[in-house]
Amino acid sequence: MKIKDIMTRNVFTVGPPATVRTASKLMREKDIGSLIVLEDKRVIGIITERDILIRVTAKKIGPSTISVGKVMSTPVVCISDEISIKEATELMIRKKIRRLPVRNNKGDCIGIVTERDLLRGLLKILAEKYSS
Repeated sequence: MKIKDIMTRNVFTVGPPATVRTASKLMREKDIGSLIVLEDKRVIGIITERDILIRVTAKKIGPSTISVGKVMSTPVVCISDEISIKEATELMIRKKIRRLPVRNNKGDCIGIVTERDLLRGLLKILAEKYSS
């Protein structure tokens, strides 16, 4: 099974000049834990709940006064939509990351894979294997 079979296709993005407050509101509205940061359609970072907590809240910085570009995680590890679930899982474990933006063969960001997506995919594989 490939990543394109389990990834979340509805990706929400933000630009680096957006405020952390704007990003936080979007994350709350969409009930998601991260936003991919794009500049000229290129993935340049990712902002997560943890980034906001550690780099903004814990430092008592006002979320309306700081841009996403100043607190996002970068560089970002991206993966191809053609790699296997096993390869993606191994990469996330090795790099200690929880989210991977997914690109197609043109380099466009077409999705994101989270730990939850991987777990759902692995459960599907197990169910297929043991359902006979």
